[in-house]
Amino acid sequence: MPSDEDYRQTKRLKKSGASLPSPFQELADWISATYDVRVLNVIYDTIIPDAQPRLSVVVDTEEDALKFQSGPFPNYNEIDQQRVREHFESLFAGQRSHRFNVEKLLVIFVPFERVARIEANESVTTDEIDRLKSRLANKELWEISRCFDRTTFFFYTNAQVQRAEAARLREVYAQEYARLVQPHDEFGYLQRRGVLFHFDSKENFDTNYQGNWLSYYR
Repeated sequence: MPSDEDYRQTKRLKKSGASLPSPFQELADWISATYDVRVLNVIYDTIIPDAQPRLSVVVDTEEDALKFQSGPFPNYNEIDQQRVREHFESLFAGQRSHRFNVEKLLVIFVPFERVARIEANESVTTDEIDRLKSRLANKELWEISRCFDRTTFFFYTNAQVQRAEAARLREVYAQEYARLVQPHDEFGYLQRRGVLFHFDSKENFDTNYQGNWLSYYR
């Protein structure tokens, strides 16, 4: 999430272009050259409850991360995981002491872009949303709801959604919302890929999700 320290640290590195401490920079350079990706950060930590060591390779884009997947996220290619694990271990092989436990080391590949898109979308303020609703001046529009990098325009009824779709309001509203989020899109990911934009209805929300946002976005 945008509030996580790992993301904030990676964001600082991306903006500054600073190098990572050894041996992470050497590993990042090797991964970048071997797989033709941009590695922004490499984070070593442990996972509760059994303190399993983990190596998080933070790459720039979704396309970069897909190069390491063997199926739907988060299914990583085991051969790539093993190659990275072995190269990481080779960087401090022969040293009498080091702080890294490589036994059962889990290697994962995380796209920075995914969280940056969430941060950009969630940075749009309530006042900005209210002004957009006033500007659109559509009495059939009930709510504009955001969750992570997804934005949904809710009309009151299913029939109103159908009318809006028929009138091609989806394209118009998507453009309006894109202009709203653009100042918050610090790295241009949403501008390049587009906002995940949907139409839905309060009728559907109340009938099928009992008016519960947690159930709706689950």
